[in-house]
Amino acid sequence: MNKAERTMMLALTCNSSLFLSKLVIGIMTNSLAIVSDALHSLSDVFTDLLGLMGVRISERPEDEDHHYGHYKYEAIVSFTIGILILLSSTYIFKEGVERVLHGAVIEIRASSFLVVGIGSVVAYLLSKYEENVGKEVESLTLIAESKHALSDSISSFSVLICLFLISRGFWFLDVLVSLGIFLFLVRLGVKMVWKSSEILSDKSWIDPSVILEEVGKVEGVLDVHDVKSRWDGKNRYIEMHLVLRGDLSLEKAHEIADEVERIVERKFNAKATIHMEPGGEGKSE
Repeated sequence: MNKAERTMMLALTCNSSLFLSKLVIGIMTNSLAIVSDALHSLSDVFTDLLGLMGVRISERPEDEDHHYGHYKYEAIVSFTIGILILLSSTYIFKEGVERVLHGAVIEIRASSFLVVGIGSVVAYLLSKYEENVGKEVESLTLIAESKHALSDSISSFSVLICLFLISRGFWFLDVLVSLGIFLFLVRLGVKMVWKSSEILSDKSWIDPSVILEEVGKVEGVLDVHDVKSRWDGKNRYIEMHLVLRGDLSLEKAHEIADEVERIVERKFNAKATIHMEPGGEGKSE
């Protein structure tokens, strides 16, 4: 198990503990804000699982059945997690509406402040650790998870303030804070579903005109068309048709295609697939 995996296992353990403790306290005290914060921690658990799966599955090399690798598995998991987050957020909305209409009795305990306060501190320390390790091992997944953990810390801190104000009689803040967490979870779920859908549907990631401009400068290229691009979550791919002079030797045409591949890799950090077509007279060799 490498350092990135150990860090994600640590995050998974911490967030699972925070989720369970917040959920128990939230149910015991009948606080929707704490239960909402628990669901926020649950979304962290999901993203930690995604990170682990991303490392262990998507990093597998190409095989006989997966010629382009396994990177899209991360997008599939991300899509599923996004849907689960959206479903969990509906509970917060439903419960909030019922409390506005019928009211609710909230019991404030010392354990409420303790659990939520510790949760805020742990989430903050975890976010800094994930950020540092992410930069060290150059892991975009860990850096992204550090931002998610930081948002969890801020969420817990806002709930902590909410509990203090509720103890002073401002009971309606329980609904308002839970509504804020609900909106955050909806935004997070929609973002995850949208981004993973773009990967799974092979959405183009670059304007073809940018590629046409660069490739069109290569000596020997008469025309470029049928430019397509896709992204699998890690690797970027570009396909194109190159029109070359019909009287070029196969060796020379291959040299031009190699030059185009190098440009695509250098300027766009992508892998190129090129189909060559013969054209009329054009630039001299």
